[in-house]
Amino acid sequence: MNGQSQALLVGTIFWILLSVETRGLISVSVGATALLPCPSSRNDQDLPHVIEWLRQDRPVPVFIKIGKYPPHVNPHFKGRMSLLSNTATLRIQKVKLEDEGWYECRAYYFKHAVESSNGTLVHPSNGTLTKLYVTAPPAFKSTPPPSTVARVRESLLLQCRVVGKPPPDVTWRKDGWLLQNGENGIKINGGKLLVRSLTTSHRGNYECQGRNPQGQVEHTTSVFVQAPPEITVSPKDLDAKEEQDAFFYCKAEGYPADISYSWFFNGLEVGSCPQLRGRFRTFNDGTFEIESVSKEDTGNISCEAANDFGIAPRVTARLVVQC
Repeated sequence: MNGQSQALLVGTIFWILLSVETRGLISVSVGATALLPCPSSRNDQDLPHVIEWLRQDRPVPVFIKIGKYPPHVNPHFKGRMSLLSNTATLRIQKVKLEDEGWYECRAYYFKHAVESSNGTLVHPSNGTLTKLYVTAPPAFKSTPPPSTVARVRESLLLQCRVVGKPPPDVTWRKDGWLLQNGENGIKINGGKLLVRSLTTSHRGNYECQGRNPQGQVEHTTSVFVQAPPEITVSPKDLDAKEEQDAFFYCKAEGYPADISYSWFFNGLEVGSCPQLRGRFRTFNDGTFEIESVSKEDTGNISCEAANDFGIAPRVTARLVVQC
């Protein structure tokens, strides 16, 4: 080797990578440890002098190890990136979503250097290109409140934003039943649920669920629709004998759920009816009792249910007292 070539060897060394080998895909979950392989061995016959790891979206290597000196690590990977013992395999701990990308390994060997015709040192090809794919279970970025109150005929909008990798599928359930877009006036578009005109049938528990192969998350919102009560159990016509006790039952549902019941005899509130004074009782559960009926008690018995939002139409039963 002439003096000029010796000067090149002692002064500056140029490394030229002849080709890159694609090794495939490494898939890991967020928070796990990724191992990116690099085909190089450390023994007496084959000792890498420099190991570089590059990421294709960065202009400089993210990891450089020269001989036995401490490695230089990109600040983004500080404390998380190292080599497996006695290998060039790259270890990334506590993987983050932003770690995803193509990584290239380059291992350079002094003893394999050969002199080219122009005096530049050329090394055998040993590049490795690996894609790191990072997965993540679903997680909520935003959710509707645990409960919401709206009035009948108003609109309702529930939105939940779910992130993850791969992107989660988002579904909605009401009271445990899977909802379809357009069902009962409910519009569903991914994490968005819209009802343009509420009815009492829209009351219930709505669950937003995000799912991908890594797992699933759920969030439930209870929807209360303010409306006047609706009577679900009406008093029934009754034939009674004199001196028997007569019972009538009335049941209503609504929100607010604090429902009060009023009873009427032939259109007159029972508390204002002299004929029934001292012989009737009303109960909070919607039961009405007339004690020891007489033939004069024959007439119409009406129930009325009310809450803070309104009053349900009266329902009426006929009481007939026989001798």
